[in-house]
Amino acid sequence: LVADFFLLGLLRGISASAGTERAPSPPMFVRASQRVILSMAFGFLGLLGVGRLFWLQAIDADRAAGRQISTPDADGEYRAKVNPRLLSLERAIARGTIYDRAGRVLATSRLDQISKDTKDDLESARQYYRKARYYPRGAATAHLVGYLDPSIGGPTGIEREFNHPLRGFDDYSDLLADYRSKDLPFFISRRTPRRGEDVFLTIDGDLQETTYRVLRESAGSLRDKRNGKRKERAAMVVLEPATGEVLAAVSTPSFDPNTMTPKRFKELKPNEDKSSRFVDRARFGLYPPGSSIKVAVAAAALEEGAEPVVSCAHVAYNLRWTYGKNVYVRKELKDDKGDPPHGRIKMERAVVVSCNLYFANLGILLGADRLHRQLADQFDMRAIKTTPVFAADLAQNAFGQGTMLATPLEMARIAGSIANNGRMMKPQFARELKTSNGEVVKQYPPILQGRPVGELNAKRLTEMMHRVVLAGTARGVFSGLPVQVAGKTGTAQTEQGDREPHSWFIGFTPVSKPEYAFACVIENGGYGKQGAAPAVNRVLRTLFK
Repeated sequence: LVADFFLLGLLRGISASAGTERAPSPPMFVRASQRVILSMAFGFLGLLGVGRLFWLQAIDADRAAGRQISTPDADGEYRAKVNPRLLSLERAIARGTIYDRAGRVLATSRLDQISKDTKDDLESARQYYRKARYYPRGAATAHLVGYLDPSIGGPTGIEREFNHPLRGFDDYSDLLADYRSKDLPFFISRRTPRRGEDVFLTIDGDLQETTYRVLRESAGSLRDKRNGKRKERAAMVVLEPATGEVLAAVSTPSFDPNTMTPKRFKELKPNEDKSSRFVDRARFGLYPPGSSIKVAVAAAALEEGAEPVVSCAHVAYNLRWTYGKNVYVRKELKDDKGDPPHGRIKMERAVVVSCNLYFANLGILLGADRLHRQLADQFDMRAIKTTPVFAADLAQNAFGQGTMLATPLEMARIAGSIANNGRMMKPQFARELKTSNGEVVKQYPPILQGRPVGELNAKRLTEMMHRVVLAGTARGVFSGLPVQVAGKTGTAQTEQGDREPHSWFIGFTPVSKPEYAFACVIENGGYGKQGAAPAVNRVLRTLFK
């Protein structure tokens, strides 16, 4: 651009001087001036050109050759494109396999593994092999494991999070050395062929598939009041409290990545699909948690030494609280429809009978700063609004309404921290990476993320949650199960769907020595005891046969 402007300026100067009468210059001087100007112009252009070529060919060559650009395809969709020579090298690399915790295949590109799963149906095996990736568990693992196909937006899920080790290189520029050495004699080029690493997840494939089936049936047994259609939106997370390892993370509705094509993907309209089947509800779905959040609020109060006695008359008038210079008033606040007045009530009973008015008063007593700090910082709930916004709905937030939002994974971690004597572990989805020869490349040990609850308070909360199942809002749901369950129901009011409340249940089992912590939500599923708790019961029965 500089050179162009220089030449334009030069031409402009020549044309401007052409119409002006001036004393003729000596011919020798004119020719010398022209030679100097032209030499300078060509020299400047040459310097720019050579400099640019040197930069591209010597300094920035690898990055430029390996970078991705976005261009439209024939269908008008913009997709990332890579140097086709490097893509051909990538296709020749055997992509790693994704396994569950027991070594069962969840995603593979190997023909022998595909053939084994398709029971030696060679035509089907070849068909899946040509698609470059096969997912034996289909829709049950679609959100968590994800899919590879870039024509439908891949890679997603674990395929994306571990894409570099699975494909065998970090950046496309890493493949340039392979490309440059491919035609060299064997005694000069001795590069070992690349192979992707295998990823071993914490997921239990059988539990994942069972949970998916239970959620589909549980949500599908409910009907939308507006049109009579079956409901299908639900999510559940099961994890180990002591390690944070996630055993199952299921979302419905789902889709089968094995049969997904660009045409089918476009038909489902992921940006417009009201069922949002492409949303990973288990990890990223945000819901008002309803009364299930009372476990965390009670933990915050116990840690602060606040255990008030509240008078519950089913309805409270003119609840007042302050934050900074602002004064907030809730003119009327009612307990759940159908709940009787609880009279003078303490925390233990308030958890068991799920008294909203008790927790509204408890939240006001704690104050916005302390409650917000406990939930956002100690329990690591990331969707909580800033403290000023949180404070404006403090009373409602304290029993899981207002602006309170949480994911099923976050709620499972809250239950897990109570089960783990107050210690909260970082959620783990991967156990280790291995080479194709079985050599361990990297391991992912348990990580203690914090201690939101002291050990004694965790034991007190365990007793309260156990009584919820024995004599409270979940009474009778887990009768006949060979282990004791501690939990908390949640009924979250919402304006979405047919306006039926979201159904929640969180908890852990066995109470004496917890092995599993869980959280389940069924969208517009009604009371926690009616929707989510029975679904959890069905899953637990498969674990404790």
